[in-house]
Amino acid sequence: MRHPKGIVLELAVGAVAVLAAGALAHAAVSGQPAPIFQAVEQQADELGKMIFLGEGNCITCHGADLTGT
Repeated sequence: MRHPKGIVLELAVGAVAVLAAGALAHAAVSGQPAPIFQAVEQQADELGKMIFLGEGNCITCHGADLTGT
């Protein structure tokens, strides 16, 4: 008999695969990224700005326009 946690993990992986396939199909048909990709991209962009302008202090060497100093 299979362990219940294993079944839940398999269902979760399957759900993620279905969502990813749907998002890719949406992008292929509409030519636009799926909303889930847009949300993830926006979140990554915000995090990158926080690091670049804040803790990472990247702006010091790279400059605001990313050309470097």
